[in-house]
Amino acid sequence: MWNTGHSIISIGEDSSDGVGFFFKNTHVNIIKKTDIIPGRLLLVDCHYGGQKFRLINVYIAPERTRKMQLLKKMRHLLECGFNTVLCGDFNMVTEENDRIANTTFKESREDKLLTQICNDASLRDLYRILNPQTTHFTRNAPYQTGLKRFQVFLPLCSWTGILMINLPFRSPI
Repeated sequence: MWNTGHSIISIGEDSSDGVGFFFKNTHVNIIKKTDIIPGRLLLVDCHYGGQKFRLINVYIAPERTRKMQLLKKMRHLLECGFNTVLCGDFNMVTEENDRIANTTFKESREDKLLTQICNDASLRDLYRILNPQTTHFTRNAPYQTGLKRFQVFLPLCSWTGILMINLPFRSPI
């Protein structure tokens, strides 16, 4: 049981569906929590350090139809006018250096949509900013050709406060 700070979780119908936020700091003031797609898309608006944040955690299904549905809903959630952190397991490969297969890299329609959504919201992959040339993963499965990375997208603009993110690099709930 998590007893350090707030915990907000979303569990879906399928036993593999689950996302959540666990706050170590009790000084986080939760304003709103919305379970957009149970186990797949969770939104939390909060105040911390005098700043307002929108936190969005996603676990995108591998099926194309469900991916597109979630991405379209997610796009509108990013239009909030304050600091946004988008994180989760996107089950997509949007850059060639995130693919380990011998086949030629080809960006799918949903990969392009995720890239466009992040560009429109001025969000960038934190791992890629810190490791621009590194091919790496934060969790793996031996049968997959794409690197599994818990991705965190942050805005390009600077914040007046400091945001510390402590990520457990392992499978979702």
